[in-house]
Amino acid sequence: MENQPTSDVICGQCGEPIVMREVTPCLDCGGLQGEMAEFKNGKRTFFKVGFLNNEIVCDFCLADISHYDPPYYGFPQGFSWAQALKDSPLSKTEEVETKMELACSNPRCENTLRRQEFIKENAKKNKVSLPQAFWPFV
Repeated sequence: MENQPTSDVICGQCGEPIVMREVTPCLDCGGLQGEMAEFKNGKRTFFKVGFLNNEIVCDFCLADISHYDPPYYGFPQGFSWAQALKDSPLSKTEEVETKMELACSNPRCENTLRRQEFIKENAKKNKVSLPQAFWPFV
């Protein structure tokens, strides 16, 4: 069933079909095919991040997450990534493995449905409209 389109589910970013395929545990980069080799070679450390509902994020994405415009991730304008990271529980986790998950079939996107659903729910919770420039199909 890997890489077969899953009903009518499409990616919220690019509009391409969502397929079942192997992904890494990171909420942000888990769907990126290039990250699979990094994961399998043990080049990433993973953390559960409190303000992200204890979702798992790799060390690379955790260091880079503040570069996102807050509304992209469903946070209000003015949200401080630095303050959230400072105030939120952050715990290293060894409980990581790849898994079969729904993810975008577009090799230039590779968004996971889990990430897309997290962002949609976070935007709803924070009463934030997702930027149409980034999420035209949500």
